[in-house]
Amino acid sequence: MTNISLEEMNAVGELLRSSAFDAFELEMEVTSDGEITAIALWTDCTMFDKVHSGGADQPSRRQMLSFLPKPLSVVEGSTVRLKGRYDASTGHFTFASSECSPNNSQTNSVVSMSVERWHFPMINDERRNSAYNRAIKVLRGQRVVDIGGGSGLLAMMAARAGAEQVVTVERVGDMAECASRVLEANGFGGKVSVVHGSSLNLKVPDLGFKEGLQPTVVLSEVLDDGLLGEGVIPTVAHARRELATLNALVIPAAAKVWAMVVNMPPQPEPIIMPSSSSPKDSPARRWAAYDTLRPPEVKKYTSVRLDRVKFMPLTEPFPVFGFDFDAPLDDPSSVADYCREQAVQVNSIAAGCANAVVFWFTLTLNRSGETDGLADICTYPAMTEKCGASGSSRCWNQALQFVKPTIVGGAGTTLTVPCAHSPTRMTFGDIMT
Repeated sequence: MTNISLEEMNAVGELLRSSAFDAFELEMEVTSDGEITAIALWTDCTMFDKVHSGGADQPSRRQMLSFLPKPLSVVEGSTVRLKGRYDASTGHFTFASSECSPNNSQTNSVVSMSVERWHFPMINDERRNSAYNRAIKVLRGQRVVDIGGGSGLLAMMAARAGAEQVVTVERVGDMAECASRVLEANGFGGKVSVVHGSSLNLKVPDLGFKEGLQPTVVLSEVLDDGLLGEGVIPTVAHARRELATLNALVIPAAAKVWAMVVNMPPQPEPIIMPSSSSPKDSPARRWAAYDTLRPPEVKKYTSVRLDRVKFMPLTEPFPVFGFDFDAPLDDPSSVADYCREQAVQVNSIAAGCANAVVFWFTLTLNRSGETDGLADICTYPAMTEKCGASGSSRCWNQALQFVKPTIVGGAGTTLTVPCAHSPTRMTFGDIMT
């Protein structure tokens, strides 16, 4: 364990800042054989002569992981020397072996800051990737546009399946460059083309298909924990109307949002509960003024791992909205500004204070391969069977939205749950009995 002081106080309590903190070196003793792939960091704060640690045993605070550019093999009893950099503008640390050149380390730092962290669990989610691979295997001879291509994983699956031509579109420049390197390293450099940009701004010639042809398959994975937050509705609607052939295959083909009314008690992070959703006698009510400072997205829904927090279900899971991404183009559900609202009635299974709705989704990837009517993926693994899915995925969290507390007297009470969605967001209103 190594302590690093990035800011020190002078005699009158002012902070002294120094460029010396931009780069530093660490020496750490190795406690067991293996590979170092990342450095964990947290803070210890001294307050009123007491040290408050942000270590692993403190549930109210999170730790930071900084991955090394490449794994470092180590032997017990040896000493590891690392170079570190701290970017005060972002608050990020980066580390590399002391043997790495400074230029390479700096480049990796800059690139990694622009890569969203969810890419890593996603490409390591074997169940998600296997489900997509099964859906993609039927694409022999097709022209495929892969939207939101990321590292190029789905594009490589399509090329391996025998697609005639594959073009992957990635909005983030560093990620597009990464995809090009990944494709080249895996032997797909000449089989998959990378286009840097937003698909919403592209036209058919921009894709570069041979002879100006249109793609016959729209492949994507632009889905957040609440399903719609990454813009799957407008993205797919635009691709089908402006880029692809008239009867193009759409993967994923459909999704369904599922929800459950719960009691979510006050607890440490990652739960960010507005005081208005707390019981009237809760100490959290003392912080009501703080709610005005919350960013709008916190007032709507946030991401959570339900298996890592305390809550009590007050209803069984119930379906909210279904989405057919491959609906006929004259169907209202196929347009980019598609939105709906409805009130869902559901019976309670227990008494309690209903102050939140948790929700997740199931995903049907390729209807042409359907045999059992089951969805391919459920993003809340504990509810896979209840939601009619054949498999689950861990790379998505579940979504949580707090509502005004409503007392549920007991099992069998009919609850009315107002539900709505815009093209990019699910929302739930206050629950009524």
